[in-house]
Amino acid sequence: MTAEITRNCSIKAGINYEIDYIYTEGDAIMCTTVCKCDADASLWPTEDQSSIVTDSLGVSMVTECPTSYLSSYELTSIVPVLSAMETTFKCAGMCTTSKFYLFSDVSW
Repeated sequence: MTAEITRNCSIKAGINYEIDYIYTEGDAIMCTTVCKCDADASLWPTEDQSSIVTDSLGVSMVTECPTSYLSSYELTSIVPVLSAMETTFKCAGMCTTSKFYLFSDVSW
């Protein structure tokens, strides 16, 4: 299984790569001026803190951002699985590690 995940990530194909793409796109908007998050920036490594934009009225999940990049298929079929993955396994991303939990509470 690990070999298949690694292969799909390296050739940029398959469901693993698609999931990673969803996280990459989400990382690009979550906790930015486009989509401020309701979190404490000090929860992240020092080198990341200056780029994290927070607000007490911000969002907890990327699906609450004003600009959505997810298709209706992804929202109904893939996001619930990713949310479960984040909460159950405490991880985000597939080929690379995401900076944020995007589909459960960002401050975990």
